[in-house]
Amino acid sequence: MKFRSTSILAIFLFSLLLSSCDIIDDNTGTPNPTISILKKSIFQISDDARGQCDDEDNDPEVREKLNRLVNALTKIAPNRTEAEKLPQVLGVWKQVWSDSPFTGSFDGCLKADELYQIVFEDNFYYNISEISTEFASLITVGKGLYDDQGDFLSVIFDKNDIIEGELDDENPIIEELALASENGELEPVFSIPVPDETFVLVNVYVDDTLRIVADATNIDEASALFILKRQ
Repeated sequence: MKFRSTSILAIFLFSLLLSSCDIIDDNTGTPNPTISILKKSIFQISDDARGQCDDEDNDPEVREKLNRLVNALTKIAPNRTEAEKLPQVLGVWKQVWSDSPFTGSFDGCLKADELYQIVFEDNFYYNISEISTEFASLITVGKGLYDDQGDFLSVIFDKNDIIEGELDDENPIIEELALASENGELEPVFSIPVPDETFVLVNVYVDDTLRIVADATNIDEASALFILKRQ
């Protein structure tokens, strides 16, 4: 487990910024020092905690630290509906950290540094990841459908296909895989059954570089938190 404790000086500066900075609407494009330092801390904690396989970083202490930072961020960010956030949500994102219970259920190592999501405007998205097994490297190409419920999204899984291969951290590869699956051009080795239930997801914060997703509007009550970075 990798985790670098925040220094006393950093905590002091962070507290000083929270108490003294003028809060400016981030939609105006005006730099906001408070938001910048919160984002930097969120990315740093997430990067330091990430293991080789995705289920290795599900540390409650890390989650608690992220909860405090995310709560501080959402208090000063503009309050927007999911429809208002959607233009920034669209596109390719790389997962930096998550404590989702789904990601540790594969037979093999779901590589923590090769987890992606691409969100499309027409109410669907793709989760694409790499699994390292004893015998081969596999790519999961899973489709989900989302429906705007105002302050949250209702989500159902549509399919989860498995193909042979490796990911190399390039945007075109992620988009090409998603579009190939959408157009019926992939030939999966096999498919994993998807759960027949509806889930709640909330984009609790999103801007041009950072997206934070949870399965509840209240971060402290959410069972899963996702930290994603724009690709």
